[in-house]
Amino acid sequence: MYNPSVKAVALNRLSLLLSFAGIFVAGVLSIGKYYSVSLPCGSSHGCDIVARHPSAQPLGIPTAYIGLLAYVVFAALSAWRLFAPASTRPALILGYVFSAFGALTSLVLTYIAIAVIKATCIWCLTSAGLMIALLIVHSLLMQAPPVEKSEPSILNAILAIGLVPVTLIALTMEGMTIVSEQQPNVNTKLPIEMYIPEDAHIYGNPSAPVTIVEFGDLLCPACQLEYSKVKDFIGLHSGKVNYVFREFPMLRMQGHEQSTPAAIIAEIASEKGMFWNFVDAMYQKPMGEPKDTQPILDIAQSLGFDSAKLLERMRDDKDPAFKRLMRDLDQGSKIGVKGTPTFFIVVRGSKAVRASAIGSLFDDLERPEYTKFYKSG
Repeated sequence: MYNPSVKAVALNRLSLLLSFAGIFVAGVLSIGKYYSVSLPCGSSHGCDIVARHPSAQPLGIPTAYIGLLAYVVFAALSAWRLFAPASTRPALILGYVFSAFGALTSLVLTYIAIAVIKATCIWCLTSAGLMIALLIVHSLLMQAPPVEKSEPSILNAILAIGLVPVTLIALTMEGMTIVSEQQPNVNTKLPIEMYIPEDAHIYGNPSAPVTIVEFGDLLCPACQLEYSKVKDFIGLHSGKVNYVFREFPMLRMQGHEQSTPAAIIAEIASEKGMFWNFVDAMYQKPMGEPKDTQPILDIAQSLGFDSAKLLERMRDDKDPAFKRLMRDLDQGSKIGVKGTPTFFIVVRGSKAVRASAIGSLFDDLERPEYTKFYKSG
């Protein structure tokens, strides 16, 4: 005979599985936000672009953290309904209301990401799909006949208890992988000139005791995200810390085909003392993955450069700007730079160089060997 509780039990199990899947996805997003590291998200770096938009942090609270808490609540409600189905109508109603609100919020955020930010975050889309699936499950549960009594089930116990360590282990392993991939494996024992050449592009006081060196790509979303943070840090410690930018276009990475032209134009701009003007303009106008050089030429033209002359110089591999770019690429490769941004911290007059990852740069700058220079007096 048909048992009306079977459908409800199956749906509650599905709700529990979806909830823990959501905990994993929102947990990964939260790790990325907490450590300020790039998530595996394809060559477009859409996750980084979406993460820095104001919509990703309403009221000062990252949506990743809110999503993680929501999925934990869904998991608790699902487990409650599995083990005490006869007394959990309120839990079902709460789950339905929360999932409806979560699905609506996810759809709004997805629209903002695609239509407004014009970026795609794979992790965010997965979370939105999970939230919609939870709404569908709760809608079906609302229509299912009420369960009069609960029956002990080994499968329910295995699911409820087993999913906790499995999810935590998977989340820990993924988090360690993401964070470790940001740690630079580079050589910090080379002459200082390898990190800071004589003609380096310096933002701030050239005589500042502490220097932040970045090997960056002008089309790298993570570089763009860190750029404003570094400049703000320089502003807070005016005269004590400066910033050196080295060209390291990721020319072999899909979506970065125009990184080399952008770097060459930046070097040409430096000849007129407009290097930082051009970099500012590039990072203030996210371009995603430009298919040709025109958007970059448009930015240069807005700063007063002639597009035809720029194109002529870009085609000449003997041009001084091209040679400076190749010098940066060559030195960066010898140091061991493989991705952008890669940071180094150098103290004036010292041979000691510290490599720093994206998420730890400002923590490293808080070390006593650096703060004694820029926080003293």
